[in-house]
Amino acid sequence: MEVFSRLKKKIKHRRLLADDNYGTTKEERIRKLNQARKVAKILNVLGVLIGAAMLFFKWNIQIPVAFGMIAPVVFVLILKRYKGLITLEEKKNSPNPSIIWGLLAVMIAILLRSILAYDILDFKGIWIPAALVSLCFFALMAISIVEFKSRKPEQLFGMFIMAMISFGYGFGTIVLLNCEFDQSTPIQYHATILGRSISGSKSKSYHLELSPWGPRKEKEEVSVSHTMFNRLNNNEKVNIYLYQGKLKIPWFYVTD
Repeated sequence: MEVFSRLKKKIKHRRLLADDNYGTTKEERIRKLNQARKVAKILNVLGVLIGAAMLFFKWNIQIPVAFGMIAPVVFVLILKRYKGLITLEEKKNSPNPSIIWGLLAVMIAILLRSILAYDILDFKGIWIPAALVSLCFFALMAISIVEFKSRKPEQLFGMFIMAMISFGYGFGTIVLLNCEFDQSTPIQYHATILGRSISGSKSKSYHLELSPWGPRKEKEEVSVSHTMFNRLNNNEKVNIYLYQGKLKIPWFYVTD
């Protein structure tokens, strides 16, 4: 099987080096392939670093967040620039370099940070701008990624997956832009802790049930850090800071 895999890879490599789309001579095509491999390595490493910085940096967080929001667009434009020489597919026998890991690292970081770092007061204002950003990003991918031009069943499934990723990017980008770059003056409220709970087994989440406050007319459950959860008990007061939002989508922050 390994001999067959090597032979298959060699055949694909020869076909690639014979493709006039990547240069008029074999030497030019080899040069472009080597360049594409270097670019793909840099983008994968860069994507992982940006994703890690977005999730774990505690200072100047706006810088990695800004890079994270821009990076997926840059990655897709590079795919367009290399006309299929660099791909999103990670295939064992493919001579084409892939940037899927770098792109996924950034996308996951965008989605996780947008969900875990901020509490949105009302999601109504998010869906339309998130959908617009998602559609624009998906359209950019559709014209940039060679694999999308195929109508094979597996490629159509890939388009569905990328549509889901596009929506995650649109949602996360709107939340990050609205909350991370918000400079409004918060309004302070107070709420009483009605209950405490822990969910999950391996990856635990910590929740506080809060009494009604400000625009919240009913009790609600919010997620907090492990450290904050351990500091607080039932019937204690917490501070809630309500922000206007950069995009006028109100969000709040809970602290003791």
